[in-house]
Amino acid sequence: MFDGETRVAGATEEEVYAAIGLPRIDPVLRENRGEIEAAEAGDLPDLVTLDAMRGDLHAHTTGSDGKNTLREMAEAARARGYDYLAITDHSKSRPRREGSLPARSRRRSMRSTRSSTSSTLSSLRCMRGSTSTQRPRPRGSCGRSTIPESALSATPPAG
Repeated sequence: MFDGETRVAGATEEEVYAAIGLPRIDPVLRENRGEIEAAEAGDLPDLVTLDAMRGDLHAHTTGSDGKNTLREMAEAARARGYDYLAITDHSKSRPRREGSLPARSRRRSMRSTRSSTSSTLSSLRCMRGSTSTQRPRPRGSCGRSTIPESALSATPPAG
């Protein structure tokens, strides 16, 4: 940021904002939805930080397109201090990458990993879910899930 030929700010974002009399506005808030006015009024919201995260509700293992096993995911979640972890591998209808496991094998793997890593998982709530693709429908109507209705109705609600 320059005043004529003299540089007045620019080494950091904080410097640039300070030069125009504002606190730094985090990039996630920069949507032209009143953040300048909120900054002027000293009313920017507090953002969620990684330290405040208690768990992860969308994680993929090597059972679909993830890079880590369930055991590795559970250990990493514990190391981060998480209380819960939801494994949401892709449903079988999505084209799988080479080496991806079918749903039955993923369930068996999850059960065996739970028992073999009970000390790691004892204080970690592990949940199972699925990432489902929506089938396209004609314009103006909702898509359909690739998970059969019979499977959805037989699944107990989360909670």
